[in-house]
Amino acid sequence: MSGLDRFGRPALRSSPRQAQDVVRAAGATPQGADRKRLLIYGNSIASQSTSSLAQQTTYTTAAANAGSNVLALASVAGITDGSKIAVGLYEGSVFATTVSGAPAGNNVTLAQPLPKLVRASASISAYTTARAFPIRQNIGPISAAVMLLGMPVEVLRGYGYGGSRLGEMLFDLADVLQRTRPNYVALHLYENDIAADATLAQLMAWTRFAVSLVRGFGAVPIICTSVPSTSFNTTGRAAVFDGLLAYVKKDLGEAYIDFSTPWLDATAVTSRPPLAGWATDGIHPNASRRVSAAVYALDTLHGLFGEGGSYADRDLSANTRLAGSGGTATGLQGGSVVAAGYTIIADAGVTATASKTTDDQQRIVWSIPGASNITSNQLTASKTFALPANAGGSGVVRCVCRVRINALVNISMLYLQASFSGGEVYGVEQSADFGADPALIGRTLTFETPAIVIPEGATTVAPQFKARPYTLASPSGVAGDVIIEEMAIIPATIL
Repeated sequence: MSGLDRFGRPALRSSPRQAQDVVRAAGATPQGADRKRLLIYGNSIASQSTSSLAQQTTYTTAAANAGSNVLALASVAGITDGSKIAVGLYEGSVFATTVSGAPAGNNVTLAQPLPKLVRASASISAYTTARAFPIRQNIGPISAAVMLLGMPVEVLRGYGYGGSRLGEMLFDLADVLQRTRPNYVALHLYENDIAADATLAQLMAWTRFAVSLVRGFGAVPIICTSVPSTSFNTTGRAAVFDGLLAYVKKDLGEAYIDFSTPWLDATAVTSRPPLAGWATDGIHPNASRRVSAAVYALDTLHGLFGEGGSYADRDLSANTRLAGSGGTATGLQGGSVVAAGYTIIADAGVTATASKTTDDQQRIVWSIPGASNITSNQLTASKTFALPANAGGSGVVRCVCRVRINALVNISMLYLQASFSGGEVYGVEQSADFGADPALIGRTLTFETPAIVIPEGATTVAPQFKARPYTLASPSGVAGDVIIEEMAIIPATIL
């Protein structure tokens, strides 16, 4: 089709990059121990692509500084002396500790002091396993682009928080680079500074400083230009937005991704807002537009990373590519064929058929003719792996699933979760509306959970791919058609 590139997106100018940064090896990047690492770093746009606590037991009602060992919580229900809790720190990382003594009112005392600031409304998760707490890999513009490329790099847990300014982020950057040692760093830096009072000269200088830090640690910087925002509502702020985009594209000389122009409302003269339907809050891409935004990162990232290969050689479990038949069909239509060792479940009210493609992959077609409910009309595909006896408390794994999306109608959520026998669940994206992104259709997504320390006492782990509909009256019109190309459990490391 004229005007479209190989990824089915409007052709954009490629970003400049140095020759040594480009993946030139023939074929796809192997999914092995030599896979390189990507750090996504910055503000709340970055946090859409980083990991976070998968569950919130309660939250803080006041900020607590580094060095403090007391947290004020909204509720202490279920929290007692010795309870294990995970605390969401200000920049997106998680601090695991225990409670020392009985709560005093809604205040709890921690066994160790906080290593960093905790903001008001920070998530708190109480958990029971000895070594692990549930976390979730979120999907944002950068992580979704890596998923579209087949996960050629390992996405690290990352750094990102709302309201962050460039001066604050630069203060933390060297420490995070030292700790994570990434090969690539995607930098979301600008939105809050443009909305405030930063000058173009200051933003250009800070950009050069960020680049020098990243390069100094041997990594490749990838500059993500500012997304449009309704906060850029004066001629002066619009000029900074435009000037920074021009500087990054024409003068900086580093790899960049243009997130400024693809969904900019070009009819606005003195402001730089997003197009209708892209950002309900005026700045952050909606869940239903995260993959659409990711499409505009593909050219740059493909030039740097290449594409991900098969997980078959690393899979600790069997039948990575869902070959054969004889699996378990629950609630499916007669004549359905399920790959060996797999289970496909259609909840009551879901009409689903499983079949094999000509190349022996697993296809699932489903619909909900009557009323639909997001929690009780799910479709699930999974397999179960028996963990080695010595793995609990020390072994680290990721669960992965590669899915081709042929059609989705009125599907709200698509996600992968890793379910352990002890009840712990870790996942990849569970945002409502994610399944409504039009850019999903005709593309393959590779879901990969964060690196997980296997909970002590766990004997099995099951990767579970799930599709959930919107809650709609009859007739709901819900329908889907996907091909599951691979599902695996792979060894991993935590940095």
